[in-house]
Amino acid sequence: INTTVNNGAAPYSFQWSNGATTEDLNNLAPGNFTITVTDNNGCTNANSFTVTHSNSAPVVPTLITGPSGACRNQTNVLFSTPLIQGATSYVWTKPSGTTGSSTTNSISLNFSNSYNTGNLCVKSANACGMSQSYCRSVVRYTNAPAQPGTITGLKQGVCPNSIHTYSIATVNNATGYTWTAPTNASIVSGQGTTQVTVSYGPNFGTTGTLSVRSFNCIGNSSNRNQTIQRTPTTPSTIASVNQVCPNAQGVTFSVTNVPEYSYNWVVPPGCTIISGQGTNSVVVNWGSGSGTIAVQSIVSCGSVSPYRSKNISVISCSSGLPVISPFDLEHLDLFPNPASQQVTISIGVMEETSCKIDILDIQGKLVLQKVESLIKGTNDILIDLNSLTPGMYWVKAMQSDGTTYTKKMIKE
Repeated sequence: INTTVNNGAAPYSFQWSNGATTEDLNNLAPGNFTITVTDNNGCTNANSFTVTHSNSAPVVPTLITGPSGACRNQTNVLFSTPLIQGATSYVWTKPSGTTGSSTTNSISLNFSNSYNTGNLCVKSANACGMSQSYCRSVVRYTNAPAQPGTITGLKQGVCPNSIHTYSIATVNNATGYTWTAPTNASIVSGQGTTQVTVSYGPNFGTTGTLSVRSFNCIGNSSNRNQTIQRTPTTPSTIASVNQVCPNAQGVTFSVTNVPEYSYNWVVPPGCTIISGQGTNSVVVNWGSGSGTIAVQSIVSCGSVSPYRSKNISVISCSSGLPVISPFDLEHLDLFPNPASQQVTISIGVMEETSCKIDILDIQGKLVLQKVESLIKGTNDILIDLNSLTPGMYWVKAMQSDGTTYTKKMIKE
């Protein structure tokens, strides 16, 4: 773009929309460009220009979309390449045994009764030249495609008047897919593709079958069938400690979350759920005796799963515990507690000192030890718990003068 400034007071400054500050622009890609000119008196004026093509040939196409192949005598099979910036036309080279022509980014081919596998190629072009070719194979189909793989999506806990999405992986040499919804359900979008949306009507029963098959011009695959049920799946294994102290506080229990489900937890007499009822994770204040915690899945239409349960043992927590000195540190805190992978031990001291941190199991056996230098005030020490199995532990902090403090820790 070559510009000329008339009138105004020299010298002039230039500001282009692409960031340039020169009077003229060279070697531009196609696009729109705006210049703002400011003269020595601070007066401004702006103008816009459109570059329709560059002064070089366009780049090589990088993709041809369309089916991976075709059958003999098949007609009107569409292939296309994404539009190339600066290209004004496209040059297609057809595989032997096909007919069709186009100067656009799409071409429709007819395949003869003698067609065998060949390459389809395309170049982009403009007034300045032509790109190199991009080619890909178009095979001759001789067999129907394989059966689709596993159908993903919600299979258990499907209620009437609900909508869910299901999908499969692409099948080699398939040109489309035929989905069949369960009785009293319908495909509302995606028919012919690898992903569909299914609407379950008010009369959908307790069970049904969703199926899909792949096809090409040779024929259909066998059906992939998936049973759809109203009853939700039983919750996963309950993640938690296996043993607790009598009257343990804040014990966490959880199962893998399914977004469409809510969860009903049941605890033994003497135990209390303090948070999380209805979700996949609850916090429980345990009672004085051993017992079984259980959970079931629930969906909005009222269907429930069988219970998943776990036995929790209450053990004596007095045997083997470390002896606590009557002289305390200024403070010692653990967070989070319960902890899973790491715990932060916050220790407050009244003067600089060294501190030995012991972690002991419920029998008083030393399982982890760390020595730290402490400064006056609060010191936060991060401890890696990945080597410990879930359960209850004691954290014992001892200063160099023998001052000791002990706290209980739960490892999830």
